[in-house]
Amino acid sequence: MKLVNIMKQFFLFLLFLCGTLSYGQKDSLSLSYYNKSYSYSKQGDFNNALAFINKALSIDSLNNNYIMQKALVLSSNKQYDEAITVLDKIEEIGKETENSIILKSLILEEKGEIEESLAVLIVFCEYQPSKRLYKQIALSFFKYNGYDEAINYYYKALIIDPSDELVRIDLASVLYSLGKEQNNKNKKDESLRLLQEGLKLKHSNILEFFIAQYYDEEKEYGKAIEILNNIIEQEAKAKYIKYRAEILLKDNKDYESYNDYLKLLELEECNSEYYSKILSYLYKIKDYKKVVEYTQLAIKCDERNLKYFVEGLFTSYFFLGDNENGKKYLNIGLKEANLRSFNAYYIKALLSVNDSHYDEAISFLNLSTEQTQNTDELIMAKLLESYIFILKKEFSNFAILYSDIKDFKKQETDLYKIRLAKVNTEKTSVEFNFNKVSGEINVYLIVSDAAYNAIKSKYDIDLGSND
Repeated sequence: MKLVNIMKQFFLFLLFLCGTLSYGQKDSLSLSYYNKSYSYSKQGDFNNALAFINKALSIDSLNNNYIMQKALVLSSNKQYDEAITVLDKIEEIGKETENSIILKSLILEEKGEIEESLAVLIVFCEYQPSKRLYKQIALSFFKYNGYDEAINYYYKALIIDPSDELVRIDLASVLYSLGKEQNNKNKKDESLRLLQEGLKLKHSNILEFFIAQYYDEEKEYGKAIEILNNIIEQEAKAKYIKYRAEILLKDNKDYESYNDYLKLLELEECNSEYYSKILSYLYKIKDYKKVVEYTQLAIKCDERNLKYFVEGLFTSYFFLGDNENGKKYLNIGLKEANLRSFNAYYIKALLSVNDSHYDEAISFLNLSTEQTQNTDELIMAKLLESYIFILKKEFSNFAILYSDIKDFKKQETDLYKIRLAKVNTEKTSVEFNFNKVSGEINVYLIVSDAAYNAIKSKYDIDLGSND
């Protein structure tokens, strides 16, 4: 355990302690020294903290709170042996408390004396059983892989207070983790039984939430969702709705999950994660109008969201036929949002071809292939490049690429389809469109008779037609 963890565990305790001392301590001078020591220790000034707590102890040498503060200051300054010596004084005068025992245990653990750290807690519990110390022992054993011992002490804590939800949840979590790791159904069943038993003692949304997590882990999504429905009816907290949305996605209930993220957006209107989930669903169902709407709302909330959602935005504009905004946000994505994607560069290549900027188009295609290892996307880029060679009448380069692409007429991806069409025409051209119904960019090569005949006669490649 790091030293900061000791301080963190005891700062809250000491804050509470200061509050009680300010009302109950008779000697105001020693109390003021104590408070100054505590203030300096929070600032990391352990020399002054030690000086003032020594002044407090010079007035009231048997005050447990002062002795504890001195031990904490010493341990915070890595003077572990001196801190233990100070705490031993509490034992000598018979004023040991749970707080002093836990502090001593933590300091011993920080020294690396793990067995001694545990022994301090266990010995104290032998004559004064304590739920809090049993929990501490269980946590220590669990931390150092003593799982069976951890389970045993959690049960001891639960016997003292069966209504303690956190002990019950910790124990159930340990049992489930071990059951999953060891493929032990009995341990997992016991985990569920403990949680359900707790519900019989007292209804608790927290316990129900952990039962939902159990069913989620077991891939019984329907049961998990049913429990979360009940929780949300009583307490519509964001964490419950979000968890249900995540499980609905696992259960392939995309629309219901989408609705939950809309509800979450009402609770936290500028949450980028919620916008991401909503936009992912809308893009999936090809509702490009709503993609634009929600993306603009996300950007209005936080301009930084443009970086994350710009690709879906410009693509949606293109599918909606709004090429002006499509080009605008494509350029913003590449220049301002530092977007680097196959999709962006591929569309830039198509636009360059449309403007007869063929070398520029090839440069964009080269950039596009640097962004992907997807075979279909690599083939699409190479096919378009080969068509550009035909447009440039560089038929030898076309032939080389053509030979490298196997069964190219059959290749297609979810987003792109390139079709080769031989048409009785005098001019070779490339045409493309964004099909919002299919969600595909369709690209067609129109081959002139002259180009067709030249390629066939010189390279014995019959482009044929692809109807």
